[in-house]
Amino acid sequence: MKRGYIKLWRKNKDSTIFANEGLWKLWCLCLMKANHEGAEVMMPGLLKPVKLEPGQFITGRSSLWEDYHQIHLKKRKPRRKPLPSPYTLIRWLLTLQEMQMLCIKTCNKYSIITILNWELYQQNEHQKTLNSDEMSLHERLTEVKCANQCIKNDNENTDITDSCADSIVNNEHQVSIK
Repeated sequence: MKRGYIKLWRKNKDSTIFANEGLWKLWCLCLMKANHEGAEVMMPGLLKPVKLEPGQFITGRSSLWEDYHQIHLKKRKPRRKPLPSPYTLIRWLLTLQEMQMLCIKTCNKYSIITILNWELYQQNEHQKTLNSDEMSLHERLTEVKCANQCIKNDNENTDITDSCADSIVNNEHQVSIK
C-alpha cells in the first residue's frame, strides 16, 4: 500500500461520529484505506478485476476487524474492555451509511466501500477556488455522482457471479426494509 496522508477537517470534532470513539476510529480507518486514485484489483476466485475509483476500497468483515484492531502489531494481552466484534464493525459501517458518510456495495466475498464527497474532503488548496454558492452546488453534484457511482458499480459487477448479484439485491432489499 502506498503511504501518504489524508486530510481531517477540524469541524469533525463537532460531529456525532467524534463523540463515539469506536465509530470515529472506524471512520478514520475508512478514510485511510480509501484509494486516492483509480485502481483495478484482482480478487481471488474472480476472472475480471474490480475497478475502484478514488475514495473507494475493498474490504471484508474479518479483514476490516484485523485492520481495526491492528492485529499484525499487537501481541495477545489481557484486556479489561472487550474488543468490538466483526459484526459490531459492520453495524458501525451501516450507521455511517445511514449518516450518508459512505456507501456500501456488498457481495458474498467482499464489500466495496465508497466515501461520499471524497473529492470535497481531500481536495488540495488549488482546488478551493470555488465560492460558497458554487461549493454547495458542487457538494450536491458530488453526492449525486457518488450515489450514481454505487449504482454503476452494482451494474458493472453484477455479472461477476450470480451469488454476488443475489447478495446485492438482498442487501438493497434489507436496507429498504430498515
